[in-house]
Amino acid sequence: MQKKLLRSTGLFWIILICLISSPFLASAQGSYIPFDRDYYHLIDRYQILQGKNNAFFHTATKPYRRDDVAKYLDSIADSEVIQSRSDEFNLAYLSQDNWEFVSRETPESKSLFLKVSIGGLETLHIIIVKILTFM
Repeated sequence: MQKKLLRSTGLFWIILICLISSPFLASAQGSYIPFDRDYYHLIDRYQILQGKNNAFFHTATKPYRRDDVAKYLDSIADSEVIQSRSDEFNLAYLSQDNWEFVSRETPESKSLFLKVSIGGLETLHIIIVKILTFM
């Protein structure tokens, strides 16, 4: 009787420790943009070029929320703020980084990462399996 009680108590503590520690072991992408000086510089540059404060977020408070930045990028996509090819490239980069929240169509990637090669679907299957084993 006591052995059963000890076994069930030990199992209880193991399950309890696993449940308590599981939120600390899980990782996910946050809704805030990570601190990257160049990334924030691009967003600040577009606001300066626009000549007025944006209505979505204040550039003095960091970090920026991804959904707010995406709304801002949608608002300046067809404006006079985007003047050069490098501005178009940077806007596409920012939009692809916030693809979940941007309402516009993001440009397709030019990398060959997920394109089917000569081997066909078998090669694609092998690539996907290798990717999943590293995750």
